[in-house]
Amino acid sequence: MRTTLFLVPALVLGITANAQKPLTNQEIWYSPAFSSERVDGLLSMKDGIHYTTLEEEGGTAMVNQYAYKTGDKVGTVVNGKDLVLSGATAPLPMEGYSFSGDEQRLMIESGMQPLYRYSYFAYNHVYDRSSKKLMPLSDPAKSPQRLATFSPDGSHAAFVRDNNLYTVELATMKETAVTTDGEWNKVLNGATDWVYEEEFTLVQGYQWSPDGKKILFLRSDESGVREFDFTTYRHELYPGSYKFKYPKAGEANSTVSLHIHDVASHTTAPLDLGTTETDLYLPRFGFIDREHVWFMRMDRLQQTKTIQRANITVPDHPGKPTEIYSEKSDTYVEVTDDLFFLANGGFILTSEKSGWNHIHWHDPS
Repeated sequence: MRTTLFLVPALVLGITANAQKPLTNQEIWYSPAFSSERVDGLLSMKDGIHYTTLEEEGGTAMVNQYAYKTGDKVGTVVNGKDLVLSGATAPLPMEGYSFSGDEQRLMIESGMQPLYRYSYFAYNHVYDRSSKKLMPLSDPAKSPQRLATFSPDGSHAAFVRDNNLYTVELATMKETAVTTDGEWNKVLNGATDWVYEEEFTLVQGYQWSPDGKKILFLRSDESGVREFDFTTYRHELYPGSYKFKYPKAGEANSTVSLHIHDVASHTTAPLDLGTTETDLYLPRFGFIDREHVWFMRMDRLQQTKTIQRANITVPDHPGKPTEIYSEKSDTYVEVTDDLFFLANGGFILTSEKSGWNHIHWHDPS
């Protein structure tokens, strides 16, 4: 009993002393004490039981395959030593990669140059796993590309260069310009401007249809947005200058529009946004199925969010949009990434309109 009486005060004193330890900015912001754990740098494979990572072995970049169940390495998808272009002697540096839908091709990134928080430029090459053949996605003598992706059916690829959107037929490597009016600090096609990247975390400004036959893309007219100019220091004798379109609060934003491109016919048509208002946001958009698209539309104050649905069966003459969801707030409405369409035409998404973050199911009827 005496032992217990002695230990309890000691324990209480120890807890009290620990609880009264000052919480410093150093511990909050510069130490891992309150950091959450996460896993980065892996891509899941179609079978659901394997993943791949980009690693370095003996100075050579490798895409290795691992089993989720055991964490054991089960194979190598790409050996960096095989990434040698025709006529070259040294392998191509591999800085990033992505798979085609059937996982038989990879998009290999090299020469990456950062742009803003998430965006970057790179030179892309297509690697065929069966033949081990490597080909440039586009002419490497031209400007680097952005946002290169494979179509879901694996027949084409798309990318952005010099503010224009392009497609490539992979069987022939024939390149086709989807847009031609892109220009730095004026018009941006298939990629997003600084506002969309920074405020909505939206970087890729285009989406493939599920069958790979159409592309829905965003066009941003920045010509009315004021420029921001700042000095750059790049380890050179004299500093440089960088200008980009940066709308401050209350200033003019980019004028945005959505367009449907048919890959086979090379035709492009604007999508009716269902409003004459131009001071708005289109922070999310995509395909419901091969014949229907959806887009999120918000007012400038972000107090009203609607989700619109449109028929694109005739791609050069898309139908008028129909509102399928609306939400309003006296403060602002969140932009979320959890909209899922169901086979019966309904959808689910989360919303805080009740004061709590709930999952809502919307029946098509």
